[in-house]
Amino acid sequence: QRTTLMDWLDHHRYVWLSLGIALIMATFVFGTDPNGSGVKAWFNLGLFHFQPSELLKIILGQGESSRLNVTVVRRAKAALGAQVFMNPVESRRGPGTLVALAVANQGVGVEGLDTLVAAQLDSIRTGGVTPEELTKAKNTFRAGYIHTRETTLGRAEALHHYDMFHGSVAEINADLERYLAVTADDIRRVATTYLDPANAVVIVVRTVGQPDGRTGGP
Repeated sequence: QRTTLMDWLDHHRYVWLSLGIALIMATFVFGTDPNGSGVKAWFNLGLFHFQPSELLKIILGQGESSRLNVTVVRRAKAALGAQVFMNPVESRRGPGTLVALAVANQGVGVEGLDTLVAAQLDSIRTGGVTPEELTKAKNTFRAGYIHTRETTLGRAEALHHYDMFHGSVAEINADLERYLAVTADDIRRVATTYLDPANAVVIVVRTVGQPDGRTGGP
């Protein structure tokens, strides 16, 4: 019986919970705290602060045209799926965490998959992102930003977020412009600083009885 990606993720849901907790405890990704609110996930460019890492995660691992999906899933066929997300337990005070997740395809060793994923992370550090990638990331972020404010519940949760994690609730009306002002140079600078392999924590979950890390087969 073929195991789907969602079945596999559901079966190992407690592993991913442990992974998120372990990464939060072990990751040292520091930013600035312009509002004095205790949230050190912002980057200071003099005139304004924003989080280019939010756009970086979209370019790397969100959507059909993301780098991990195109290169690792579709071209190399090394993974059933791949995704990149920030802070697996939602917004928090203090250091943040960028998580790159990939599920090995049948017959693919996890070490080889790790090499492919690491190569894509490194490609942004060394070569940056294209104007098309940055435009797509901004459009994706803007669509999500607007979508979360289309309902009363969404607006209430947004107000709570800004009251909890920002210096002023009024920032809810100006925050989007900060993200849309991010440049390709900003993305590369952040990637160079925070995607350094020395900062990474790699956790490999192997199938029981297969010490080489390959999936599927007898």
